[in-house]
Amino acid sequence: MLELRRTSRYALQCMHLRHSVPTVGFRLEELEHPRFLPEKLAALGIHGPMVGELRRNGSLNISGRTVRLDEVTEPCRGNVFAFIMDTSPCAEAIALSRDADLVLMEATYISEHKDLADSYQHCTAADAAKTAQAAGARRLALGHFSQRYPDADQHLREAKEIFPDVVVLNDLDRLEIPRNEGA
Repeated sequence: MLELRRTSRYALQCMHLRHSVPTVGFRLEELEHPRFLPEKLAALGIHGPMVGELRRNGSLNISGRTVRLDEVTEPCRGNVFAFIMDTSPCAEAIALSRDADLVLMEATYISEHKDLADSYQHCTAADAAKTAQAAGARRLALGHFSQRYPDADQHLREAKEIFPDVVVLNDLDRLEIPRNEGA
């Protein structure tokens, strides 16, 4: 996996996928960050703007005591989003999707047209669901549908038989990535 960009909060990675022309999939990973423990903050009398000051400075002087950030936080895994388009099923799609909170993946065809999917190096809805399942993803969003289908109802049904948390997205749709527990 190639890292394209890293900030203090995010890492953007990519991998080449398998298609008839060069194509790339992406993984956007929110880096691990501290999560405040409300009971510890309350026990030390830290509230309101003091919490922001503690986050910014890494420590806070309160009642003659210095409280460090690590005393009132625990590590929290960040969210992960994978974007997989224009590919046939491949190990790289699984790698990009590993433990992702949301995978947006092409489902150009349904399994009835697997021969076309193979011929044009695209995925079926079942392929996308199997990728999400193999990667241990949390949620799958399907997109990039062939115009041969009047709607994506068949895609959704096919994917749900394999992977339970699936939604269908159309161009310009928005979907919130659910926060990790405790994030």
